[in-house]
Amino acid sequence: MASRTSDIRVADELTSPSASPRLDKNSSQIAWLSVIIMICVVLPLVISGITGSLSIPHNDSWAYSKIAQYFGETGRIRLVGWNRSSLMGQVLILGPAGTSLVVQHLFVALCGAVCIVAGYLLVRPRVGGSAALLIAAALGAVPEFGLLSTQFMADIPALAGTLVCLWAGDQAIRRSSAAWWWFAVVAGLWAVTIREQALVGLSAVLVAGWWLRRPSRRLVYASGILAVLIVVAFEVWRQSLPGGDPPTGSGALGAYRYEP
Repeated sequence: MASRTSDIRVADELTSPSASPRLDKNSSQIAWLSVIIMICVVLPLVISGITGSLSIPHNDSWAYSKIAQYFGETGRIRLVGWNRSSLMGQVLILGPAGTSLVVQHLFVALCGAVCIVAGYLLVRPRVGGSAALLIAAALGAVPEFGLLSTQFMADIPALAGTLVCLWAGDQAIRRSSAAWWWFAVVAGLWAVTIREQALVGLSAVLVAGWWLRRPSRRLVYASGILAVLIVVAFEVWRQSLPGGDPPTGSGALGAYRYEP
């Protein structure tokens, strides 16, 4: 009897005059978000396919594609000396499918769509749906976004992992949800295994969770310690691989002089 009463109440809410505009507005925002993805991700992908560049590596991604192809064929990592990014997250996730350049590029395009959706979902609770659509469109309108979404570079997958980490972390804190929290941590760690700079997104989520004590301080501490251990272990393993291209620097500060 209670279940039937609940079903009737839900049906009344969905058919009430105030619910209809809300549903129409959500449908409209989803439609506009789809349009943004079509213009900013699908259109460059179609152009790439028409011109034939969908099946060839672009710019520095020739090295990334070669690493992914070799891993797909042999199950082993062989670096080629042009991979200062962590990179492994976007190589390992493709597995045998990484032997295809087209699949590599389609994967990055999918990550581009994830960037737009995750960015929209992240800012919508703060600025509203219309402004969130504008922000998502601004992200996709960045000139490099369409270009990078059609090549196997690390930028778009790392951004996708970071934005998903921030969005899921926001959900975890708002809902005090352990499941959302672990989802955020996993997404953040995956982004770090593509580009180390993505560590800033995961760190922001951990600091916010610790500061607000949500979902709980104990969970934040445990996940933070685990994340540090995983990142350190990953970097030790990655730096041990032959043929890498670790970042280098020089302390040539003598070239800079102050002249009043």
